Amino acid sequence: MASQRSNSGFLTDFFTVGPHAGAHRVAVRAAVSVFVPLLVLVVLDRPQWTMFAAFGAFTSLYARGQQHARRAGEQIVVGSVLTVLVTAGTALSLMPQRELAVILGGTLVAGATSLLSDGMRWHPPGPLFPVFAFTAVTSLPHDPRNVPVAFAVAALAAAFSVVVSQVGRVRVESSRGGADGAKKVVLPRFDPARVLSVEANRRRAMLFAGGALVAGLVGAVVGSLYGSTHAYWAMVAVVAGLTGATRRARLTRGLHRLIGTFAGVGLAALILPLYPRGVVAVLVLTVLQAAAELFVGRNYGIALIFVTPLALLMGQLGHEVAVGPLLFDRAA
Repeated sequence: MASQRSNSGFLTDFFTVGPHAGAHRVAVRAAVSVFVPLLVLVVLDRPQWTMFAAFGAFTSLYARGQQHARRAGEQIVVGSVLTVLVTAGTALSLMPQRELAVILGGTLVAGATSLLSDGMRWHPPGPLFPVFAFTAVTSLPHDPRNVPVAFAVAALAAAFSVVVSQVGRVRVESSRGGADGAKKVVLPRFDPARVLSVEANRRRAMLFAGGALVAGLVGAVVGSLYGSTHAYWAMVAVVAGLTGATRRARLTRGLHRLIGTFAGVGLAALILPLYPRGVVAVLVLTVLQAAAELFVGRNYGIALIFVTPLALLMGQLGHEVAVGPLLFDRAA
């Protein structure tokens, strides 16, 4: 009987679509934060730099429900972390054993940013976006001259995201007579000793790091059988699934990831063969980013339908490969 109730609860979690809760505002902020930097780079004929900008723009996804002062503080910290990881990933991609750098570096990033997230109470919690940014950039070949470029582009995109996320401050301050502006920025504090003293924090960090390591190794072995160059996708998938707060939440999230990704591959199969490039590609990416943000906090599986083609098209914009093998690789 208890098992039946548990299964019923699991199915309810899987199919539930949460309340709207102002998701459109976050979607607009995320869309603008992605659209403008990518459009600038495409107009400047530098599509190979768009990945750096896109990961810097991930800053806009954080602190969605916070007041403006706290949102600015958290986003400044997260944007700095993402910029450092994008720059480090570009530098480490120059190593002869790039795949080893992806797996070992991604494992370290997973554990370290899990502790940062817990200590500073990031929202969304966990190391998903830092791991995604680092492993994706490290997995691609780069020119040594791209290292300072990666830093500059990611930093500018992150800074632009912070600015976009503060636009609503004007409206709030005018309605409250300037009360929201009393504190311009509230930076989150991080106390390493306090964070490490909490057993749950250590356990989560080990779970993320261990999951990323195993997934990276399995992805590399399986990928070597058919020539995959995207073993890091396995690491990102596992870290995403482990982000749930409870075991049932992790199972639900993992199943959402699995089914949502397959559905997203189907949508990508409709979009990518059209070979959107330039401004058209940026517009499609912006729409996909907005759609993903409308659902990511409400039903992760639905969000993955849009996240999957978003990730694939983002890679194609800067480093185009054959569509068929790419779609197969993503599903595998």
